[in-house]
Amino acid sequence: MSILKKEEKLEVREIVFCNEEENSFCDIFVYEPENVDEQNLGNLYIVGEIVNFSESSSYLVNLLASIIKKEFYSKPKRSTMESLEAGLHKANSTLSNLAEQGNVDWIGNLNMICGAYKKNELYFSQVGNVKTLLVRDNQITDIGKNTVKEEKPHPFKTFANIASGEIEKNDLILLATPEFFNIFSLEKIRQLSSSLDTNKLAETIQNTIEQEGNITTVGLLIMKIGNEKQTEKEEEILKEEFIAENEKESDDSESLKNLESEKVIPEKQAEQQINITNDSKKITLDDIIDKYEKAEVEKQTTEQKFEQKLKSTTEKQEEAVKEFEEIEKEKSVINKSKGLLKILKELFSSLKNSIATKIENYKQKKKDNLENADSTKDQKTEDALLQKINLPSNKNKLIFIAFIFITLLFTGNLIFTNYQEEAERKFNLYNNKLSQAEEKISKAEEVMIYDDLAQARIFLADAKNLTLKVKNDYNKLDEKAENLLGKIQVQLDAVNLVHRIDNPEIAVSLEQPAEQIMLINKKYYASTSGNSVYQIDLENKKAEDLQIKSDDIEHSKLAIPIEKTGEIIFLSDSNKLSSLDLDKKELVPVEIEFINDNPKIKALASYSNYLYFLEPEANQIYKYQRTANGFDNGESWITDTEINIENAISFAIDGFIYILKSDGTADKCLSGAKPEIPAIKDFALEKLSEPLSSSAKIYTNENLEYLYIIDPPKQRIILFNKTNGSLIGQYASDSFADLKNIVVSEMENKMYVLNGDKVFVVGIEREE
Repeated sequence: MSILKKEEKLEVREIVFCNEEENSFCDIFVYEPENVDEQNLGNLYIVGEIVNFSESSSYLVNLLASIIKKEFYSKPKRSTMESLEAGLHKANSTLSNLAEQGNVDWIGNLNMICGAYKKNELYFSQVGNVKTLLVRDNQITDIGKNTVKEEKPHPFKTFANIASGEIEKNDLILLATPEFFNIFSLEKIRQLSSSLDTNKLAETIQNTIEQEGNITTVGLLIMKIGNEKQTEKEEEILKEEFIAENEKESDDSESLKNLESEKVIPEKQAEQQINITNDSKKITLDDIIDKYEKAEVEKQTTEQKFEQKLKSTTEKQEEAVKEFEEIEKEKSVINKSKGLLKILKELFSSLKNSIATKIENYKQKKKDNLENADSTKDQKTEDALLQKINLPSNKNKLIFIAFIFITLLFTGNLIFTNYQEEAERKFNLYNNKLSQAEEKISKAEEVMIYDDLAQARIFLADAKNLTLKVKNDYNKLDEKAENLLGKIQVQLDAVNLVHRIDNPEIAVSLEQPAEQIMLINKKYYASTSGNSVYQIDLENKKAEDLQIKSDDIEHSKLAIPIEKTGEIIFLSDSNKLSSLDLDKKELVPVEIEFINDNPKIKALASYSNYLYFLEPEANQIYKYQRTANGFDNGESWITDTEINIENAISFAIDGFIYILKSDGTADKCLSGAKPEIPAIKDFALEKLSEPLSSSAKIYTNENLEYLYIIDPPKQRIILFNKTNGSLIGQYASDSFADLKNIVVSEMENKMYVLNGDKVFVVGIEREE
């Protein structure tokens, strides 16, 4: 028995029989990597069966296979083991959701094996009564028996354990559903698989099943490692022996049982050959299950906390409203009292002055006529004069004053009531908005437990909009709104993978602002619109002006390095090209004949010794090859008429071409088209809470793992996965006030960010 020194290919055969009358369904899925990135994960194999199914669960096998496959290949940087764990977790989550919705008829009726093969290692998990058999050195063992729990599976941990082991040359792996073993005994399987090549084995098994009187539902996946074929004569003899033995099966059943017990690999030996992840130091699916069971408890706790928080918020709101009402009432009484006192004071003052004036006039007249009047006449005169003065009696005074008071009180009370109702309405309206925002935050926290960042972003964006509405329109809740906005921003940064950099490290300072930073032949350069070029010494934090000779050369707006020829190409506003020889430090004109007479060039890119021009108005990218005298006549790169780049703003090349558009989307193209390859056809950048600006620029090359997009107006740099467009991270800083462009170190662990006359260095947090 020799251990493989190189990876052996698998020879795979599928056998599937379905009997619809039995209300059962079976299928087999074989997935292979679709691109170079996915090759790191290997192949994925799934054998699935569901029995006694209803209409609501008949689709389940296909659904689970699709979910596992999608998650398995979603992150090529993970190991095969980790990818299988992730796929099975997604399957468990799906089954759990079905159970929560009342669809539980699949429980106890699902039989499935999921296996992955990479570099002579087999990883697999199974549920139900399926078997995973290993035939090695003419011996057979059930290597999957320890991965299945005997009790009824819990919906959230249907796939409970993962087994792993090294596969050797000439090993045979069989993944089979339960009914297969009602037709074949272990001894028959051992005899056939140890003697026949894969094709003959599959043919013999299929013929035997077809000869059964009532074909049942059976699924079998055969995987042969480095198959060595038997001669035709040997195969014929073995086939005849098998048929003869099959005919006398009933007579020899007891002897077969004894033979099986002798031939099957002893349990201890099998455990040494196959490593169950529960006993290993690897992270197992049980760990993931424990994590998500804990998450369930946390979810319930979160819900309870939210209910308490909502109750508390409601109580606080009611208390605040009552307190507000009391304060307003007190203010109103005081204000009304002051107003009434002032009015009454003015009224009595007016009456007093009026009466005093009339009495004074009367007294003066009386004095003037006193000498000529007797006492009787005087009394009559006094009465007459009092009548003329027409003073109100005490009763009339009281009635008059009471009327005025009641009128003022009624008017004031009406005004106060309206004001109070409006104040209460506004307070409730805006306080409710803050309560709604807090509810959105709680929902975001819930879905974050399950890594649903996309939904969390939606909840938090809603919360932010509600809070901003309160802050802008109702200043009495400013402090509360401001505190809530701070909390929302922290969580938005978390779900948007934002790294905020307060004081980025300065790698080097330049003598004047530059337009572009470039990496060519392992050296860094910065260029200005005035044709000045600096060579950057990062180790010593210095920048040397190369003093370029550029007589009669127009100032340039764009520059791009061509690595293969070791030069920098400049493009002027009038579409004149020039080349900088870095050794000679001389800028010279370069001949080129554009395909368009007056090209509207938006951006430049290079790949190998080719120069590419992005011309959105022409809906085209033009490609020119570097020659000794300049560039050739060029050609139109886009050949697919369905590609539309009229709103393109930037592009980058690494073999594929990534075209960034003003609406924040991007196309991934190959050889001028978008072929029917999922990694290209379905490529899309993950949507951001803060959409990309129309002045964003994209950057990558063939040596980098990620796509980099700078967004100057929003002072950030965003990293995306090249394969599927998923968000890797965002780097934001208030110091990025004049963001121009970036280059990334060869190890892809640092970004050099050109910001005006400074180059910042920012460390990249790589995806695990």
